[in-house]
Amino acid sequence: MNPAARPYAEALYAAASEAGVADTVLAELDVVVAGLAEVPTARGLLEHPSLKPAEAAELAGALGNGRHAIVAGFLRLLLSKRRFALLDDVVAALRARLDAVEGRARATLQSARTLEAGEVQALSEALGRRWDKRVTVTTQVRPELIGGVRIVSGDRILDGSVAGQLAALGRRLHAPTALGPRG
Repeated sequence: MNPAARPYAEALYAAASEAGVADTVLAELDVVVAGLAEVPTARGLLEHPSLKPAEAAELAGALGNGRHAIVAGFLRLLLSKRRFALLDDVVAALRARLDAVEGRARATLQSARTLEAGEVQALSEALGRRWDKRVTVTTQVRPELIGGVRIVSGDRILDGSVAGQLAALGRRLHAPTALGPRG
């Protein structure tokens, strides 16, 4: 994450939480980010260094049209300061801030096969008890894990996969021992 995004996210959080619309602001920014992902050329235009201030203002107006005033103002600010490339990182930092304040955590459950709804629910509840938070999970099928699950949440990784256990065993077998080479 670009460190320049954090002050923008904190200012956005302060304004949105003071107005009581932090979740709304995040949801609307998610829509903007998703829309821009569908039209990559639009993103390039918004981040282009030759974008003139009048053009930036017009584009900001179009992006903010129908959105909450805080979102529209924030998009105008990013465009006028030529910092639109920070949008994804600002949204991620805002989400992390809201999650921290509201006692939420997000995790990705990676498994070799599709998990049943009950399995996902049980893992989510177990993580919630362990982290003392409400955990929202997404799932990913990763056949290379062979079996078990890997849980990724921010910079935390809990690897209970067969592939992870095999990799750990390989590292232990190849690690130098205090007794020197075996033989």
